[in-house]
Amino acid sequence: MGGTGDGIGNVTPAAEFNFWADPEAARVVLGASLPLRLVGWDVSRRDAVVGPHELDRLRASDDPLAHFALAVCRTYLEFNDGTQQPSGSMGMPDPVALLAALEPERATWRRVAADVECRGDLTRGALVIDHLSRTGATPNIDLCTAFDPARFKELFVARLTSGGTRR
Repeated sequence: MGGTGDGIGNVTPAAEFNFWADPEAARVVLGASLPLRLVGWDVSRRDAVVGPHELDRLRASDDPLAHFALAVCRTYLEFNDGTQQPSGSMGMPDPVALLAALEPERATWRRVAADVECRGDLTRGALVIDHLSRTGATPNIDLCTAFDPARFKELFVARLTSGGTRR
């Protein structure tokens, strides 16, 4: 999980936190000639949003894990409240990246050439995607452009309540 496929950042106008914090490391990973799948912050903002309905289901659960998750996410929920998500909601970037790895068929993938900007005053840490193949660069990542929102919510709640199977 890192970067943002739509160019909208959460630390700067163009950079997501993980890539912004260490753009050189992100650049090394993207240039490593490994089979890479990337899920960006844009997918979590759109397709992995836990809202009031899901939070109410967690509150209603008698599972201690659900209540632990609510307590752990309290600050994150307050941080997001009305700024990065609708009030009472939060995007879940790491869980959706995990689910995209476990259930890649629930995601939409696009093969693209991508790099990370390391020096720009306004763009440090920005994931730069050659959407229109202008550079001639060889595609190096499979970019997740969407994940099944209903499936995300279903699994998120199920794994945190007694209704989910945990090992």
